Amino acid sequence: HVLVLPHFFDLSTYLPRVIRLATACEDFEHLRRILNALDDLYVAVDKHCAATIKSCPSASSPASSDILNRWRTQLFDSVGENIIAAFPTRLSRDGKAGWQEHMAEYCPPDFEALLNWPIFNSLSGFKEAHQRLFSFDLAHMPFRLIGLPKEMIAQRGLVAKKYVTTMDAPGEVLPAPLIEGINILARWARLKGLPRGLLFSTRPFNLTELTVLVKDPYSRSGQNEMQAVVLAIRGFSLNDAMPHWDKSHVLQIPNEEPRSRYSIAVTSWKTKNKSWVASVMRKPDPDLTRYARLNRLLNSVISQPKGAEYCILAELSLPARWFMRMAKHMRRRGISLIAGIEYLHARRKSVRNQVWAALSHDGLGFASLIIYRQDKQHPALHEELELKRLAGLELKPEKRWTAPPVIQHGDFRFALLVCSELTNISYRAALRGDIDALFVPEWNQDTRSFNALVESSALDIHAYIIQCNDRQYGDSRIRAPYKDDWMRDLLRVKGGINDYCVTGRIDVRSLRQFQSSHRSPEKPYKPVPDGFEINHNRKLLPEGE
Repeated sequence: HVLVLPHFFDLSTYLPRVIRLATACEDFEHLRRILNALDDLYVAVDKHCAATIKSCPSASSPASSDILNRWRTQLFDSVGENIIAAFPTRLSRDGKAGWQEHMAEYCPPDFEALLNWPIFNSLSGFKEAHQRLFSFDLAHMPFRLIGLPKEMIAQRGLVAKKYVTTMDAPGEVLPAPLIEGINILARWARLKGLPRGLLFSTRPFNLTELTVLVKDPYSRSGQNEMQAVVLAIRGFSLNDAMPHWDKSHVLQIPNEEPRSRYSIAVTSWKTKNKSWVASVMRKPDPDLTRYARLNRLLNSVISQPKGAEYCILAELSLPARWFMRMAKHMRRRGISLIAGIEYLHARRKSVRNQVWAALSHDGLGFASLIIYRQDKQHPALHEELELKRLAGLELKPEKRWTAPPVIQHGDFRFALLVCSELTNISYRAALRGDIDALFVPEWNQDTRSFNALVESSALDIHAYIIQCNDRQYGDSRIRAPYKDDWMRDLLRVKGGINDYCVTGRIDVRSLRQFQSSHRSPEKPYKPVPDGFEINHNRKLLPEGE
């Protein structure tokens, strides 16, 4: 229906995409059928059509045969280039057999006149041509993906770093700020020299990916390097509204106008034990329903009639390679995603247990997304034993801290603690008076002990506690320090056979006004605990009687 007259000329713009898809999937049988259909199409055009150039006067127009020959050359050159661009870096056994059966002896019409077809004579020639296109950021897969962490990007289709070509003496033709920024970016991506795919990228890094690539994007040194990189690859300078750590070591992220209430979507999501074991052993996930289940869950969050500003997932609930795509999907509806990430494997038999927060940011004058990553500092006892028993692994944080970092997202101040970190009384003491809410992603069986912890934390930190546990154990909730006992659990969920979410709303402005009084009013919250001091930046004018 497509590769026939007259429909082909209406749908020909989709041909390169289909050819790349067939090649990348090693579907060489259908690729050969497409090529045979193109051969037949040219014969049909030559036999039944007269070609003219519409804008050229008939007296000076080239002959119809010349026009058709040039069209054929352009068509098959485009096909050959797209096959090269998507050619797999490593063919499977079935892929090699399929190539030999369907493509090895294929010869297009007018073989000698075409630029790209001679390399069809060998697989090695195809691979070399693909490596060259990849190095210039002209292949099916964007060149920038080679620099992102392996846990975030599937390595299929990416060329090894040793095959990346670089540019010699670019200072003669390129401005110094561009060279400086690309040098920094190449160091972040662990690439040698000045890769052509970074100098002349067709699909450069975006701001979200850069916040993942650099080790500490919000420190002063990280900000300076980020300035140089963004100027080099995007052509504009970052302003002072970029996220940064202030003097009090609070991460400042400009976002929207201040609001008094925030809606939080607390998910009830199950990660199967066999998926946890597979992530520890670095094996493929045996739960084939997991991706579809997660999409359905996040779509249900997006479709909530009253919406949400934040969505939280449990500890170790989300593979890193899925996070960026889903965070961007949530951002389109104004939702910031907070999720526990599956173990990230590092050197020397160590792993990292991190919580990632994809937070919306409008400081540049347009909507963007930044990624904040925080390490779990110490494993839980059972977690430590199982990591050692299964794979001889040890949990080591990438970045250490002694007091929990505080994040000010717009006018909302919160902190993150992962599961057993909530049991550390010094962490809770450090946060008292500094935050409006505490997010706690968990994978915890001991719900009874944590019930007492959450109830006491809401009162002694005097903040909203948002706890999100795995569905098989439950007790996910939003706890508030209200005076009336029946008001304290804004929501609380447990059990069920399907994944779902429940949305609750926290009143940050009311809490701050209550805490800003020298002596606590009668209602609506419990009096602040002895020794409580509200952070100066959280103070508001208290309400009068």
